[in-house]
Order: sequence, then structure tokens, then C-alpha cells
Amino acid sequence: MALKPGPLRDAVVLIVVFALLLGGLYLFTQTWPPAVIVESSSMMHDDSEVAYGRIGTIDPGDLVLVKHVSTPDDAMTLVENGPHHYGKAGDVLIYFPNDRRADTPIIHRAVAFVVVQGVGADVKYRVRWDPSAPCEGGAQKDPSDARWCVYGSAGVYIPSVPVQRLGSSPQNPEPYKPEHTGFLTKGDNPFTNRNIDQVSGLSQTVDVTWVEGKGRAELPWLGLIKLSLAGKANERNPLASWVKIGSAYAPKDLWVMLGVSLFVLVGLPLIYDGYKAIEARRGKSKHPPEAPREVTALSSQPGAVTVRWAPVAGAASYRVHRGPEVVGITGETSFTETGLDAALSYVYTVSALDADGVEGPRSHSASASPAPNAPVA
Repeated sequence: MALKPGPLRDAVVLIVVFALLLGGLYLFTQTWPPAVIVESSSMMHDDSEVAYGRIGTIDPGDLVLVKHVSTPDDAMTLVENGPHHYGKAGDVLIYFPNDRRADTPIIHRAVAFVVVQGVGADVKYRVRWDPSAPCEGGAQKDPSDARWCVYGSAGVYIPSVPVQRLGSSPQNPEPYKPEHTGFLTKGDNPFTNRNIDQVSGLSQTVDVTWVEGKGRAELPWLGLIKLSLAGKANERNPLASWVKIGSAYAPKDLWVMLGVSLFVLVGLPLIYDGYKAIEARRGKSKHPPEAPREVTALSSQPGAVTVRWAPVAGAASYRVHRGPEVVGITGETSFTETGLDAALSYVYTVSALDADGVEGPRSHSASASPAPNAPVA
């Protein structure tokens, strides 16, 4: 049985829509929850690199879809020069630092994938690399597979990223030695994330099992609502130009775009619903014109009947009915219908309409038979 219009049907439709939306997101991402909210500015680029509203980069308050990662081959890295995501080559990983699932996940770019082979003086570090690009920092291409650069026991040194120990310099390079096989990760922010997470102390080398997924799309600004209500600041050292609303710090343009989004998504529909409600109330509050009085019908000429009535206050026009049929609309207080059969009797009623077309009740009926046509000599 079909649901009748009303709150129950609306609730069922809403549930179905949400189920289809969340189901589609899960089928695409293969992980749950299918999205995360960016809290910090660690992935923000230089202001000169982005336009107002910062679409296409990962900023505080963005909702990022998380696509499942099950093997190292599911994520491309910066040094492989794979497809660009959020402004740079390589995938952005969402991972739990040191596999601490109770911690807030980190959303940083995969810089390199390192395979640790051997131990002690015999250890080697194989880094997955762009086959068409030369290795950096003294590494050698694997002669059997150009997709790998091989570093010796001194560690991994990639000056262009950078991947090295703090204090390293071209004159005194200090390579980094990963603890185990996994991803080296780094935030894109050039001011707050100058080195990889593994050097700055955020996490050890990221094992693939620690990875919740990779970022694949963003819904900007809306996550600022949650951050503003979180009860704790999302940024420890915000810039002086940033604006704080509730608990959340973010650049002013992000708050402006959030306001515009909420106005479009929520404000405009509410305004339209309010307008329709006011119009409906106005229509219901208007009193339609009264029924015309003193309605008469008489034969005015052969084959015709004239209907007359008294004027009605507030009436802009009148509708003349013969039985169920409307035979005329006039602004006068009389109407003549011609071409009628003298052998019949016709019953008329009249209703008044105001300037908005609101029709009042019909009058009492009046009937007449048209005069017969004059005989032909």
C-alpha cells in the first residue's frame, strides 16, 4: 500500500535517501567511516598558491573521502611522481600513528615507500621511485627494476623532499634510517611541516596495516561546524590572521565560504518555505466575495436569456453558470446568453471573484425559457 503524503512518508523518503547516499559512499571507498574531517593546517599550501575558498587543497574543516588501501601498491608516493592529488604528486594517506587506533588519525602525503632488507652493516633500503627519474642522495637504480632506488646502510637521503635527519645539510648529510618497511609521510605545509613525520616524532614508518585509506575527494568547509563544537582547539599555533569561532581556528575565507554554503543549503530553502507559508496564509485569510443577490433570469429576445444581479462588494468580476457549466465571465452585473432553444428552460447561478481570482459561493438559482423566434412570413 502506498504511503500517504505526510510526516511518515517524508521520514521514510529521508531514510531511503541517506541509506542510498551512505551505501554509495561505502561501495566507492570500501571503508567505514567513508570520510574524515581535517583538523589541522599541516596540509595547507602557501596562500599564494590557492584561490579564495581553497578548493583543491586540504584545509581545516574539509571533509575528505577515504578510499580503502590494502597493499603498498594501492598508494602512489611523491617520489614516484604519480597522479597529482591535492596539488602535488602522490596519494594523501589517512593513518593511525604507530597503529594507535584511539588517537586522531593523521592526514599526510605519502612521500616514499621504503622496503628494509637485511640487518646491521648489511642493511639496504629500497625506495620505490619514478622509473624515468634519477635517484637522489647517493642511491643506485636497481639494475633489474628501474622502479626502485637502493640505499646502503647509511640510510635514506632525499634532499628534494626532504627525507633526512634534522640539521642535515649538503655538506653534512644525515640520512634517515626507517625502523621497518612502510611509508614515509609528510604534511604539505612548508612552514609547520619541514620534514617527514618519522623525523618530527609524529609516527614511525607507516606500516600499510596502520593506513585507514587514501584521500580521494573533498567536501570543503562543512566540517568547520563540528570543529567549532568540539570543545578543544583544532590548532595549537594559529596565525594571527585566522578567525576563531567556537573551538575552531581557520582562515577568514573558509568561514565566509561556510556561511555562503549554509545559506545556499539551508537559508534559501527556509526562506522559500517561509514565503510559501506566508502566501498560503494570506490566501486563507482572505474572505471570498459573498454570493450575488437578487439574481433574475428573463427572456430578453428570441433565443436568448438575460441574467441580472445586484453588485457585490469587493467583486472584480462575475462567473455565470448554467447548471455545472460556466457560460460566461463579465465585469458587469448582467449577462446575456444567445442561441438557446425556446422549448427548454435554463437554470442559472452566479458567483463573484475578487481581484486575485478567489471565487465566492454561488447565488440562488434563477430560470427562464427564451422567447421563440418570430415565424417566417
